[in-house]
Amino acid sequence: MIGLLSSLFFLWLQGNQLSGAVPQELFALAEGGLLADLNVTGNPLLSGVIPESICFLNMSFDFDCTPFLCGCDCACGVTSPGQINSTLGNDTGN
Repeated sequence: MIGLLSSLFFLWLQGNQLSGAVPQELFALAEGGLLADLNVTGNPLLSGVIPESICFLNMSFDFDCTPFLCGCDCACGVTSPGQINSTLGNDTGN
């Protein structure tokens, strides 16, 4: 259903006990310029590999680097969960 959205600028899902893979539809929204800020920190059970194409987008994407969720500047197989928080793109802190 999330892939049917035509506009979603911010999606902040931090600390919600989410599990499983980050939906590929979210990455498609980001690649299409419809999602500028995605935060899934504080969800240690999320899994998958962040597509390399997402790493170079002009967006803010915050996630905790875990042995299960990796990509971009976060090496897969990290043994200490939650040690790296990756922010991608042009995040000015405003």
